[in-house]
Amino acid sequence: MPQELKLLTYDNFSEHPQVLNAITTRKGGVSKGVYHSLNLALHVGDSYGMVVRNREILSDDLGIDPKSLTLGEQIHGSNVFIVKEEDKGRGALGLEGAIKGADSLITNLPNIPLVVLVADCAAVSLYDPIKKVAAIAHAGWRGASQRIVSKTTLKMVEDFGSKPSDIIVGVSPAIGPSRLEVGKEVYKEFKKSYGPDVHRFFAESSLIRHSELACPSEAQRSRVSESHSDWIPAAAGMTEKGNSEEKYYLNLWLAIEHQLINTGVLKENIEIMAHCTACDTDNFYSHRAEHGKTGRFAGLVMIKEQIL
Repeated sequence: MPQELKLLTYDNFSEHPQVLNAITTRKGGVSKGVYHSLNLALHVGDSYGMVVRNREILSDDLGIDPKSLTLGEQIHGSNVFIVKEEDKGRGALGLEGAIKGADSLITNLPNIPLVVLVADCAAVSLYDPIKKVAAIAHAGWRGASQRIVSKTTLKMVEDFGSKPSDIIVGVSPAIGPSRLEVGKEVYKEFKKSYGPDVHRFFAESSLIRHSELACPSEAQRSRVSESHSDWIPAAAGMTEKGNSEEKYYLNLWLAIEHQLINTGVLKENIEIMAHCTACDTDNFYSHRAEHGKTGRFAGLVMIKEQIL
């Protein structure tokens, strides 16, 4: 018996009925084994038929055409793609159709569901209710180090005339700081991009106990600055005194929030589901916790057809 479909939505998006948003979980699909049950990715080794059926289940629940799902290739880069009518449905039925090189999608057209697939990375949904522009970005540590969310926001400004202060944002569950341990080379990549602000979202592994970064509960999936008020930032310049074996914890949510605020998005317009995927594989897929053999859940945003 299939599990009941379980979807999450952002509270701040619910104030704007002209936009559809959803974050899937792993509940409610037909995939088996390590992919159970609502795996939405075609590239992870799951049965093609199972994945297509899962996409149909999701689409039926949301009232959209599964053939209209629009996906980027997702190469862990920072390329932003403007989706036009002729791009609708790219990637819906096969990997070869996905938008090449794209990790972020933007459109001002109705009835084009923009989708990113994740399993520890964050799906970042953006919407400008004034200009009626929607976007979604795939932001893991690589994308965050390349400021993909900032680039998406600025593209909305440059191409559609959006004001950052009008944009609302939802950030999905992702791997939390208690699980996202990275090496010195990753810290250096962020330092190149963020400069002295980099210490705000890194903590040195040797300075804290794992228990001090306990994953937030689902009840705490509010703004990350509230649910991680005990976050311990790294000391500025700390890597200068260490060796190549140094390890750090990265708070991906804070890095994304930092990008948004620094491009002019209002903090009160940012909603972060600060729920760790690696801590909760009953509900979410986690590439790290499941050692690379798992499925993908999705973030989805779509402008609805306006009825005059």
